Formats: sequence, C-alpha cells, structure tokens
Amino acid sequence: MIYKSYKKIDSLGRVHLPKDFRREIGLGENDDILIEVKENAIVITKAEENCVFCGKTDDLRSYKGKFVCADCIKILNTT
Repeated sequence: MIYKSYKKIDSLGRVHLPKDFRREIGLGENDDILIEVKENAIVITKAEENCVFCGKTDDLRSYKGKFVCADCIKILNTT
C-alpha cells in the first residue's frame, strides 16, 4: 500500500512519522531506523542488526554498540 503525508520539518530537523506509517513497517517506540538518500529521495527503513564486517544477521554479538557475527569474530581472533 502507498501512503502519502505532507509534514513540516521542525527547527531541530525532526519530522513526525504518522502512526499508520510506523505500523506498516513494524516500528515501535525506541526502535532504530536507517535513513538513506537514494536517487534524490530520503528512504527510512527499520534498522536490522547485522554484522559490521559481512552483513550477516544471525549469531551476533554486540561490541561497543556494533554487531559482529561469530564467523567474523573467529577471523579477527586468528589475525
């Protein structure tokens, strides 16, 4: 489904995301989002935890706010 909504940016650069938009992609309070610029558009998606080195999303460990998968940890431990 396509949603449209016109919003103003406040003095701090914030934009309110309507409840229907958040519900559509499963965003809840305090969830992380990814904001990207693609072909002259700002794209907002729900951020998924993934390894900072290879991008895998399973068997992750957190280190200083970043995620690293078990395979990359093994590689890092052998170098």
